[in-house]
Amino acid sequence: MKKVEILICLMVFATIGTAFARERTTREERRQQQSEKVQKLVDAQSYKFVVQQAIPVMSQELMNFVAQQTTPASWELFNSTSGFFLSVSNDTISAHLPFFGRAFAALSNIQFESTDFSYRLEKIKRGGWIAHISIYDATRRVDLVLEIATSGSARLSVNDNMRQQISFRGYIAER
Repeated sequence: MKKVEILICLMVFATIGTAFARERTTREERRQQQSEKVQKLVDAQSYKFVVQQAIPVMSQELMNFVAQQTTPASWELFNSTSGFFLSVSNDTISAHLPFFGRAFAALSNIQFESTDFSYRLEKIKRGGWIAHISIYDATRRVDLVLEIATSGSARLSVNDNMRQQISFRGYIAER
């Protein structure tokens, strides 16, 4: 009887161990597939950066404004679900991005569509890419730096001489 109980316990542990090993390989396969998908989008220079969070330079005025808000939802101001994006293709860069911070002219959101731009992609050692984009046909030069991880997560930094710098977190998707 004792041998039967030990045998049943061993079979249960073997089954559980096999399930965990299968889950780990499935997770690794999904990660590999995602990495290949992102690689294909970046190599084709045809992708969309979808904004999930805006990270403004915290000026004193902005910190005071947020501190005066009585609800915790005031911090949700920086989380975005409103369809903000940066779209990249071989011949056009278009953007519709939120802006929080100090502007040196009457400007609101960052919005443009450009066909006159430079695009330089560099591969980084730890995996991923950095895309340096300069927009020339706006009324002023706008520089964008997009850091893309192999997982598809990304960070965008926007430098515009008429606004404070602002960064965004998000992910890469198909256009």
